[in-house]
Amino acid sequence: MAEYKIQGFLNLIPDLTINERYIPESLQYPQNAKLIGVRSLHGTGKTEWLAKKIAYYLANHQKVIIIVHREQLARELARRFGIDYRTEVKDNQCFGQFGYALCIDSLHPKAKPAFDPEAKQWEDAVVIIDEVEQVLWHLLNGGTCQKNRVRILKTFKQLLQRVAQSKEGKIFIADADLCSISINYLEQLIGYKVPKFIVNNSYVPKAERLLYRFLKKDPGELISHLENNIKKGHKVIIHTDGQKYQSTWGTRTLESYFKRKFPSLKILRIDRKTVTQKKRDAFGCIDKLNEIIQKFDIVVCSPVIETGVSIDVNHFDSVYVLSHGVQTVNSVCQSMQRVRSNIPRYVWCKQWSPHQIGNGSNDIKSLLASTHKLASAQIGLLQKMGITEANDVSFYEESEDIKILFPFINRLGETSGYY
Repeated sequence: MAEYKIQGFLNLIPDLTINERYIPESLQYPQNAKLIGVRSLHGTGKTEWLAKKIAYYLANHQKVIIIVHREQLARELARRFGIDYRTEVKDNQCFGQFGYALCIDSLHPKAKPAFDPEAKQWEDAVVIIDEVEQVLWHLLNGGTCQKNRVRILKTFKQLLQRVAQSKEGKIFIADADLCSISINYLEQLIGYKVPKFIVNNSYVPKAERLLYRFLKKDPGELISHLENNIKKGHKVIIHTDGQKYQSTWGTRTLESYFKRKFPSLKILRIDRKTVTQKKRDAFGCIDKLNEIIQKFDIVVCSPVIETGVSIDVNHFDSVYVLSHGVQTVNSVCQSMQRVRSNIPRYVWCKQWSPHQIGNGSNDIKSLLASTHKLASAQIGLLQKMGITEANDVSFYEESEDIKILFPFINRLGETSGYY
């Protein structure tokens, strides 16, 4: 990849390696560490360990800001950590005394409530970034961040710098797939290498879990298999990557289909719409998911629960996954792991992902050249229309931000081509 070729950028060099079924509460880190990272598989107690640390800092009268990439995850972590969610702060001035949880989409001055990284309350704050790999990719490429991305990036950078430079501030990051890309990116935003402490929990469950993959061009074969198991009385959970009516295999379509096929069965649809509609069975279900799902025979889910929830009850007989490449590989794997029990997983996915950056190249010069060509053509059209502001457009190709972003693009390109 010319001078920007990435070699071994996924490698993580931990300061401490442990092999524990659950991360021990006794796990400590150096007092001077500013960036503390934990890599550990799903279901090994990362969130519980963070909760203990948060309780300590709250007792020490430090504000805690929890940053995630999905609104439902922010709500769930706020509940588990005993602090407020963003909208509670907006609705009541008494809330937010200990900090709050929010989706990174709302980390900017124009959000409601507005987020000001220079506010006095964030002096010596503790920043928690759970599922950091997905948070950073969402920040850099997520569609819902597009309108305010520049503001969010600036605010995020200012917050990290302020916390890193403060006397008592800490930054915690956690992810099952934590890699050096994310750590390097955060240090680039801070502006220098901070004292850090990275823990790798090498524990891998011994229990075998069956995985079946359907290889045809569409998920029809998987649906047939699913129907046969339902007829046998199996209770199933289905993860799909779409929600809208025009999505052929989205949550709405699947819900309607199975209601026609199995009118006597109880079906629960969990997506961004249903969890916020009061008349729906899924309304507010994230907080009590293990209780609610036991009332249903078929559960159809969108990526709204790909992270932040743990289905611990032994209710389902099998997990089904339909992926058209809309989510990243990491996100699909996260979805499959929501059910903790060792039941079979049945998966259909596209051979490759339709989502790519620019021309999809893993070479930064080729990628920038294709983007430059497209942008130049668009600028030419604007100039022909008499829009003089187009004359002042400049390209961002040599920016440090582009160089920082490229490892993420390269990683996505590799996984998209072999989805």
